[in-house]
Amino acid sequence: MEKKTNEEETQRKDSSDVKGPPKQRLTVCLISAAFFGSVGSSFLYGYNLSVVNAPASYIKTFYNKTWIDRYNEPIGDGTVTLLWSVTVSIFAIGGLVGALTVSFLIKALGSVCASDVNDSSDHGECAATPVIRHTVFTCWTKKTGTYSIVIT
Repeated sequence: MEKKTNEEETQRKDSSDVKGPPKQRLTVCLISAAFFGSVGSSFLYGYNLSVVNAPASYIKTFYNKTWIDRYNEPIGDGTVTLLWSVTVSIFAIGGLVGALTVSFLIKALGSVCASDVNDSSDHGECAATPVIRHTVFTCWTKKTGTYSIVIT
């Protein structure tokens, strides 16, 4: 009879210890991560837009010069505004496309290979490969007299 009493007492203790899921609290780490994640992403977006907008007059002049070389007439105000708007907004569109396709790339290629596709470099190459590639494209744009590479 004592055995049953000890077993019943153990079962009672075990059942009283079960309390359901633990309460989830807001921690300083969680709040700061949410805060800096929201501020940080909008900061980077704003920074990139300001970096693109800083040379606006030079890029618009390049658009006008290229248009004159192609069509022998100056570019219209509406057209230059449209080209400039596409140039600035393509950054946000590229971010959206990248965010929507990253999970597919990671599942299809694996995280390391997807990172290599993004960097367009192997592990042995210099980390500045994308910067060098974009610099070459920018110089190529001026040499060829086309503004479509500036937009992309």
